[in-house]
Amino acid sequence: MSVIVKGIVSEHGTANYKIESWNRLGNLLHMVNERFFVTIEHGKD
Repeated sequence: MSVIVKGIVSEHGTANYKIESWNRLGNLLHMVNERFFVTIEHGKD
C-alpha cells in the first residue's frame, strides 16, 4: 500500500509526495509547518 500526500504551501503552490511507509510519512509531517495543509489519500496498491 502506498499513500499519496498532497500539500498546499502558500509560497510554493502545491507539492505531492508518494510515501512508501508510515515512518516516512511521520518524518514528512515533522518537517512541514502550519502553512502546509496536508491531505492524505490511500493509493490503490
